[in-house]
Amino acid sequence: MRNQVRSFLTWFRHITEMNRKLLILALLSGAGVLLYPLLNDTDEETQDAATLRNTQPQAGTQLQQEPEIDVLAVAQARRASMRAEYEKLEQARNDVRKQLGRLKAGIWKLRVPPEQARAIEKRMYQGHILLKNPPLLGAFSSVDDIGGELEKVNTVFADLVNLEGEIVLYK
Repeated sequence: MRNQVRSFLTWFRHITEMNRKLLILALLSGAGVLLYPLLNDTDEETQDAATLRNTQPQAGTQLQQEPEIDVLAVAQARRASMRAEYEKLEQARNDVRKQLGRLKAGIWKLRVPPEQARAIEKRMYQGHILLKNPPLLGAFSSVDDIGGELEKVNTVFADLVNLEGEIVLYK
């Protein structure tokens, strides 16, 4: 057995790269042909289950469909409310982005003592961190999660507006 494996490996080393690819392709297609009936049986089982579901009495199916419609309506309403809240969040992020730009332009070539400069830098960095990798709509599981993020963004925006008032004092 060991000699047979060795002889196969030496034969496999000597064939060209193109022939190796063809051999592997032939082996994979042969395995696919052999496994096809096994995979096809599961399709028949699912079809049998579908026909069993369709043969249930009509009154039962009507009762089952009504809750599904309610679930779909609730899911669509939830998605719409989340999208509306997310649009508010996007607008708040744009406001923070604009405020950071205004502050950057206002601070340009401004002489500020080092301690105050570090405090200003830290406050502006907080706004930048919120905008660097913002969570997208799919990252939130409810309207409350989006509201929490909106509250963070609004807090940073208010802090940046206050910072703008403080910078005016240095001019």
